[in-house]
Amino acid sequence: MRRRHLLLVSLTIFLFGFGAGNGFAQIPPLADSVRGVVSEIRAQFCPDRRVDLFEISVETAGDTVILSGETTNPAALAALRQRLGSVVPKGKLRDQVVVLPDSTVGAQSWALVTVSVANQRRRPSHSAELLNQMLLGTPLRIYKKRSPWWFFVRSEEGYLGWTDDGGIWLTDSLGVAKWRQRKRVIVLAKETEVLSEPRPGAVPVSDVVVGDILALEGQRGAWLRVALPDGRTGWLRKEEARSLRSFLQQARPTPETVVHDAFQFMGRPYLWGGKSSKGMDCSGYTSTVFRMNGVLLPRDANMQAEVGAAVQVDSSFAALQPGDLVFFGPRPDRITHVGIYIGDKQYIHSDSHIHVNSFDPQAPNFSAYRLKMFRRARRVIGHLRRDPHTGWLLPDGMRPPGLFGETFKLN
Repeated sequence: MRRRHLLLVSLTIFLFGFGAGNGFAQIPPLADSVRGVVSEIRAQFCPDRRVDLFEISVETAGDTVILSGETTNPAALAALRQRLGSVVPKGKLRDQVVVLPDSTVGAQSWALVTVSVANQRRRPSHSAELLNQMLLGTPLRIYKKRSPWWFFVRSEEGYLGWTDDGGIWLTDSLGVAKWRQRKRVIVLAKETEVLSEPRPGAVPVSDVVVGDILALEGQRGAWLRVALPDGRTGWLRKEEARSLRSFLQQARPTPETVVHDAFQFMGRPYLWGGKSSKGMDCSGYTSTVFRMNGVLLPRDANMQAEVGAAVQVDSSFAALQPGDLVFFGPRPDRITHVGIYIGDKQYIHSDSHIHVNSFDPQAPNFSAYRLKMFRRARRVIGHLRRDPHTGWLLPDGMRPPGLFGETFKLN
């Protein structure tokens, strides 16, 4: 028995030494090193999965490390491959990562929204969480397709999520370019309708909301003949829209215009993920108000809390000016709510419905809860730059959505 035991020990040592000499024992530590590099690249290039997808897994097969997954960021993948060149021995890396759009999309990797408000969801299901809403006439980048009718898309402000084919018109980059080269108008009425004839009471072609974009085909008296991206045409009252080109060129947000527009939605209901006059969450509301002033804001409250310029606020709130964004949350590093300061220690926000509260304990509309949760303020007005590709104003610190790699003439 003793001799057999010694033989087994010797054989185990031999096999372990043979395996280590051939690199097999090195694979688990190597895979862990690769996972570490993946995490570092994700943190550097794609820290926020709401605007960048970088889902990459690391596995092993024998002495080979296998990368699989997908990303919307080619630069991040290029940086990862470069880093791994000095980590993984030559010939021992199998790279199966896909840069989106993937093969499910085909040539039609772009779309335009064709309904007044299209929903963007967390998963490809109508029962999934509503993340965002996208407006008529705005472009979408399509990254992948699931089932015949669900598409993973990037919205106008750069947000990622799923939408169904009922509200979009599929096309290619040329189709989007042609749409952007047409003369277009932006709807300024909170809600109205495109009608089949230029007369009140005509059958509607589509409802439209503030911020929607339509192509202009002609005029007749007090009516504009307009077209939707899917080819439907109709009539819109001239007073309810404006040339998109002149609207963007003349956009000069002021405290007065922002506060005026903020009050246009008083009493509107809160809707999680909503970003139109039909219903808005807190950041959807601030996005809509600033869109009416030619400004694209990031989608969520904690994203908006990082753009513009910081305002140092003390207990007097004297440093705030109307139009500033005020932010709330359970901790300074966890922002969950946003409103618009309107002066006199008051702010307007979407919380159950759009209404005004005060920071002043003596005011009848004082909210002790919101005062306790107040964390910071940011000033967007006066801290804007124009996106050369789209003409929209972007606040300092906001990364351009990156939908377009070339400049088209704005109309």
